[in-house]
Amino acid sequence: MTADEVTGWDRMSRRLAVPFLTGGIIAQFAGYGELEELDWEAYRRRYDNIGRLDLILEAEGDSPNRYQASKQADVLMLFYLFSADELTDLLGHLGYEFDSGSIPETVDYYLARTSSGSTLSRVVDVGVGLQNERITVSNSAGARLTVMVRLGNRNPVEATAARTRSLASLTAVSGRPESLKTSC
Repeated sequence: MTADEVTGWDRMSRRLAVPFLTGGIIAQFAGYGELEELDWEAYRRRYDNIGRLDLILEAEGDSPNRYQASKQADVLMLFYLFSADELTDLLGHLGYEFDSGSIPETVDYYLARTSSGSTLSRVVDVGVGLQNERITVSNSAGARLTVMVRLGNRNPVEATAARTRSLASLTAVSGRPESLKTSC
């Protein structure tokens, strides 16, 4: 890249808009806060699995686009990819003052509005929980790792991750296995 291209990208990066909800919660997108709340408990009572809530709503003649609901909250991916300090710096680069103390409230807010129906969502939920000290990790029966996740106001979810490498591998050290199976 040339110096002019770097300058151009830097200028564009400072013009990105990041919407916020009340309390410093990063919005999923502009207008997300004006969407209707979904009666999550009613859907959990009616269906065994609401992971694909979008398909359930469409089958009922409704649309997930009306609600504060998603298969995976993209905002949570920010906390999976970046530390609190990194995210604060990135948002500061954009001209936003971000209080990292709002992260736990933001995580709870989106976990309560996420069906975890995408293939990546449960991995992100577990990763975010580890970073926010909401998960208890313990070894069990040899080559398996059991993780208890407290997802917002939901009941604990047990996720079991099989070791895919030796104990000396980066995966074992980082606590981020390559595969994740959940019981919900």
